[in-house]
Amino acid sequence: MKQEDGSAEHASSPVLRLVQRYVDAATKHGRAVNVGDSKTANRQNARLTRASRALRESGGEGRIALLRLMEHPDPWVRLSAAYDCLAFDERRSIQVLEEIARMPGFVGFTAETVLRERTKRANHGSSGLR
Repeated sequence: MKQEDGSAEHASSPVLRLVQRYVDAATKHGRAVNVGDSKTANRQNARLTRASRALRESGGEGRIALLRLMEHPDPWVRLSAAYDCLAFDERRSIQVLEEIARMPGFVGFTAETVLRERTKRANHGSSGLR
């Protein structure tokens, strides 16, 4: 059975459950940012961070799932995935961030900020964003 993210994994797969949590948190975070609800945005960002860490720590399968999420229809999910993939697919992550940076609103502004901070850190010798 094909899943929403295009994979053929069984619905009870641990990675699939993490992907579902990631998508849910990224979507709700973006919605909260758009309406100025900082309490909800912070809570969803914490959920997103936990799901992201768990996906990265789950090895190749988790990384593949994050890479696929850079093609998700929701720009907040793509933004989050691109940020999380910078360490292992910088070229594609930057492409996605640049695409989102051209979008109006907070999602575009956030992508611009990530790109700007990445450039600053690269110029100062820092190895990453997290």
